[in-house]
Order: sequence, then structure tokens, then C-alpha cells
Amino acid sequence: MKYFFFLLLLALSSPSWAQRTANIAPHKLPKKVQTAFETKYPQAQVKQAIWQEVDSSYQGQFWDEANGIYVLAYFDEAGKWLKSDMEVEPSAFTLAIKRFLEKEYADRTISYVLATQHPLGHYTYWIVLENETEILSLELDAYAKILYQEVEQIQIKAGEGLRP
Repeated sequence: MKYFFFLLLLALSSPSWAQRTANIAPHKLPKKVQTAFETKYPQAQVKQAIWQEVDSSYQGQFWDEANGIYVLAYFDEAGKWLKSDMEVEPSAFTLAIKRFLEKEYADRTISYVLATQHPLGHYTYWIVLENETEILSLELDAYAKILYQEVEQIQIKAGEGLRP
């Protein structure tokens, strides 16, 4: 299940996956990227991360054992950390987000949460909520301001019932 969510994390986390993407061996990373990764994530090892080169940036995917989460860290070619995406539980929400979801979407189930840490220290949250008829994707800031919203209708064919 964690593997599925990690793949979903990769798909949702960046539109750049549709651009030129190539796997890269850890020893072929620019030294500045290696150093920046080791500084940002001292608990992780460069050689244990799965690296992608996307245009002129680098993405390192790894399991953060200490926190029990997958992390996808983004660095530019100069070694500057750009952001990190991580799968988290709803318990990581700010009080503002918890209250907003309870008030506005009490009839929906949270099926996925992706937190993005940005360089200035703030977080945004990609939240997928479901009910019987639709899937709602929201991107919220820590204050529950909607940054992005998308609704997908669930199509049920006659005689099939709800998804298993």
C-alpha cells in the first residue's frame, strides 16, 4: 500500500514528470546536489535514494525511517533545495485545516494526503477526499485557504454498484 501511495506521490507531485525525465546513478549527481541532500537530510544516504534528472533539476526519492514517510526532495543543478513532498497522515494538519474539513467536507473520506515543505518553511497540503459520487482534490495552505481545487465525478455503470 505504501508503494502505491509513493507512486501516486510521484505522479501528483510535479507536472515535470511529463517533461524529459531520466534516472541517474547517485555517483553521477553533481557534488553540490549530493552535499545539499546530505545537509538537508542527514538521516538519509544519497546512494539509497532513487534519483531522477528532470530537465536541469534533480529529484531524490527515499524512505525516511525516523519519521516513517516517503520523501521526494527537489534540488536545482546548483544544489539549491527547492521543495520536498511527503505522504503524511491527516493528524499532521493544522487546526485550521482540521476545522475547515470538518465544516465543509464532513460527508467525505480522506483518501490521500501529500504535504509539501517549501524553502521558507511553510507547508501546503494536497488532500484527496471521496464520497459516493465524486473525488475532490484540494491544495490548501496551512490556514486552509484553497490554492487549487478539482472535482472528478465517479462513473458507475448500471448493475455494477459502487467500487469495491
